[in-house]
Amino acid sequence: MRVSVVIPSFNEASTIGRCIESVFRADTKKELADICIVDNGSTDNTVDVAKKSGATIRQNTTGKRKTIAALRNEGAANATGD
Repeated sequence: MRVSVVIPSFNEASTIGRCIESVFRADTKKELADICIVDNGSTDNTVDVAKKSGATIRQNTTGKRKTIAALRNEGAANATGD
């Protein structure tokens, strides 16, 4: 089984890199399909850090913040895991 990890984010530049690295380290059975960061319009460099760390990115560019449930659903809809 291939697993996707969905991580909603908003202005998490200081922690998102470590979070993504932790997910990669935990994948000892090589079951990770992807890590999908769903960014809620961050104004810091969260997206850049996440890209450099190897995650796929979905960005909310509407100018209006979404609920965490909406972010999770968007990530699940775009996940590539089983």
